[in-house]
Amino acid sequence: MLPGVDLELRADVDGFAEVLLVKTAKAAADPKLRQLVFPTSGKGLTAATDAAGNLAVTDGGGRIAFVGSTPSMWDAASRTAASGIRRGRVMAAKVAGSTLTVTPDASMLSDPNVTFPISIDPGLTVNRAGYAVVNSAAPDTAFWNTPDDAYVGSWDGISKFRSFFSYDLTSSGLAGKYVISATLDLTETYAATCTPTPFEVWSTAVPNVATTWNNQPSWYTQQATATVAKGGGDVPAAGVPDRGDPTKAEVVEQRRHPARLHGHVV
Repeated sequence: MLPGVDLELRADVDGFAEVLLVKTAKAAADPKLRQLVFPTSGKGLTAATDAAGNLAVTDGGGRIAFVGSTPSMWDAASRTAASGIRRGRVMAAKVAGSTLTVTPDASMLSDPNVTFPISIDPGLTVNRAGYAVVNSAAPDTAFWNTPDDAYVGSWDGISKFRSFFSYDLTSSGLAGKYVISATLDLTETYAATCTPTPFEVWSTAVPNVATTWNNQPSWYTQQATATVAKGGGDVPAAGVPDRGDPTKAEVVEQRRHPARLHGHVV
């Protein structure tokens, strides 16, 4: 690593991510941070980026092995206590041959008002059950399987978030079975208001690595709603049902005020 720059690895239940932490202004001025080059290798794998900078690594059959959101960067003040939502800047990314090149935002690195450390996230993670966040403030950016919470609603009345989930059951003991009912359990960990406000659960088409605010899955039917809120604290939302086909259950949550939700099918 470079002087004054640490590598942070984050692991969760079925994925991982790595983030560079630029700890000082001296480190941020290092010309080696102007472009970050990540060599890639894998037998039979091909890496590519789309027009918005979202990353995908596919095998010879076109199946996705690794995916990633558009690379982004943010400083320590970007996740405010008031909103709990991380805000930052996206970075340009391109793939040439076996090399991924990410270009950090030079103006942010040189900004005298940033709060260190600056986090630089190349955005690549292991493919897993589908989880997508869409943000109206970044309408063409895909946030796919990010190691973050599931945002819904708006913390400032301007930016709007929605979260989509897809549980792939094709390799489980439920494959080929007819699912009569399923329960989605959600826990709200933050809200911008303590006033209980409704959020909704919908069945949708299947989200994927290309899901963005401007490219959302089709919405089908509202499955349930719950009214909860507790700013800055944990409060469980009532279990809500979702109906699915024999192999998948897809839902989308929408809420008037922001909440970070963790969902699972039980």
